[in-house]
Amino acid sequence: MKPSPWPDWLDDLLAKSQQYGGETLASHTWDVLCRLADLYRLRPHLADLAGEVRLWHCLYWATFLHDFGKAAAGFQRRLRGGPAWSHRHEVLSLAFVDAIAHDLNELEQCWVVAAIVSHHRDAPEIRELYPVGLRKDPLSDLCAELQPATADLLHRWLGECANPWRIGLGMADVVAEINPQSHPIDARRIRHWLSVYHQWVDTLTAAGTATTARIPGILLRGLITTADHMASAHLQQLPEPIRHSWQAVIPAGRETYSHQVASVGASAQHVLLMAPTGSGKTEAALAWALGDGSNPPARIFYTLPYQASMNAMYDRLCGLFGNNVVGLQHGRAAQALYARFRDGEEWAATTVRKVQWEKNLNLLHARPLKVLSPYQLLKALFQLRGFEAMLTDYARAGFIFDEIHAYEPERLALITGLMRYLRRHVAARFFVMSAT
Repeated sequence: MKPSPWPDWLDDLLAKSQQYGGETLASHTWDVLCRLADLYRLRPHLADLAGEVRLWHCLYWATFLHDFGKAAAGFQRRLRGGPAWSHRHEVLSLAFVDAIAHDLNELEQCWVVAAIVSHHRDAPEIRELYPVGLRKDPLSDLCAELQPATADLLHRWLGECANPWRIGLGMADVVAEINPQSHPIDARRIRHWLSVYHQWVDTLTAAGTATTARIPGILLRGLITTADHMASAHLQQLPEPIRHSWQAVIPAGRETYSHQVASVGASAQHVLLMAPTGSGKTEAALAWALGDGSNPPARIFYTLPYQASMNAMYDRLCGLFGNNVVGLQHGRAAQALYARFRDGEEWAATTVRKVQWEKNLNLLHARPLKVLSPYQLLKALFQLRGFEAMLTDYARAGFIFDEIHAYEPERLALITGLMRYLRRHVAARFFVMSAT
């Protein structure tokens, strides 16, 4: 549903081509803000990991502005089937930072700029596209793509809708009101904000920079890209965490083992469990993760070393919590999902679409409980594309490492290194178990 007020004067500006739904700029921005609000409700205390700067405040205003550059004439022509556009819309969006910068301190300005300009491309690519020192600054051509009348309409949208929308999304407690001030579109101001961004990135990537200093940047980029991708995939609502109590897996009346009872009592701690096969270690781990249901982890990750055991655990957890709660992620997960989803005709188009959607949900970090290989988690350590969204998804999550004895020493070293990083920097907690 459209919020009120709505900028109907912008209904001819697109954010997506007809091939991808033909969404308007205002509609797409609203959808991204809705997913950002979902992420806030999922992890309301995530800002504690980012220090003193107002994380959600910066993210809201950056998200509102992040696609303003799509109003460029060349970008709009491209969305309507015209020629390719050689510029970056997120860089042009920086032209509107001046409208809100007066109510941000210096570090918050940096955060807003970084969230806007990095939500698609890495800093080296942006630096290469818009280098310093050329006789004619390419930013001048970029600014010429935005008509003054269009810029005025965007400023009107920002001034009339941004503050009411933050209230409608339930984020007024963490997003302060800003009264935007209109400014002309100026290549020199974009260059200034790009300089701020590159200096910040250079500081963070310099040798000797503490890991804790990088966490805010990881959270900023991880959250805005996750919200953007969820909106682009038309995910209507982010699933809630599992709010069952431990009794969902150890019902009253069933005989319990002492280690299961102890696991429930240690739900706020890290646990190492060694117990024989058949002694209810899985129930103990799930009971640890769920606790009494009053303060569930944002996400639960259940890792196993073998694809066959992952598939079996996926089936078991789907039986407990439902197919819409549990995700499966490993190298042949699609094949395993085909085998479970096909109904009637073996390769029916509906089954193909369902499997693809399930894969998308895993990539979008949408499932509250995911069964996967620890090697999927390790991708974040090697900073593969999208690692910021992965690490953000791991924040304040509960991790269950089953059959920990099955890994070779070198791989186990990587896994324990990942555990140490996630414990220190994103407040994750762990339940590690083995039958040997």
